[in-house]
Parts: sequence; C-alpha cells; structure tokens
Amino acid sequence: MISDHKTVKVVTVSKHHENWEQIFECPNLEEINLDNPSQAQVQAMNEFGGLKRVRIKHFRAISATKYSSTESAAS
Repeated sequence: MISDHKTVKVVTVSKHHENWEQIFECPNLEEINLDNPSQAQVQAMNEFGGLKRVRIKHFRAISATKYSSTESAAS
C-alpha cells in the first residue's frame, strides 16, 4: 500500500484496506481521510498527536446501548 513511509503526508483509508496500520509508520503524516472507516480505524486516531486534519466520511458509530444488548444476547 505505502511505498515510501517518510514522504507520505496525506493518506485515505477505508474499512476495506487490509494493511491500514501502515499509517503508523509514516512519521510526516499530516492528514488522514477516513472513508467509511471501521470502528478500530476511528479509535486509532487517538494515537496520532501531530495530525493537522482528520476527515471522516460515512461513519456510523455503534451506540453503547445497542452494543450492550448485543453483547448480553451473545452471552
């Protein structure tokens, strides 16, 4: 996916990208565009301190109530 990690400043990731964790290897990353991201991808944005922009398109968060009822139903 990423050929030269040091030169990348802007990246676009979606939930369909299997190797999206490569973005953590980009020291000069300034902007991340998340297009229909997974829950894990959105949560991973907390790991980036030096970003100038994060753009999120088409994200549907799982509500805590819905998650709790699904979790208890599986038990």
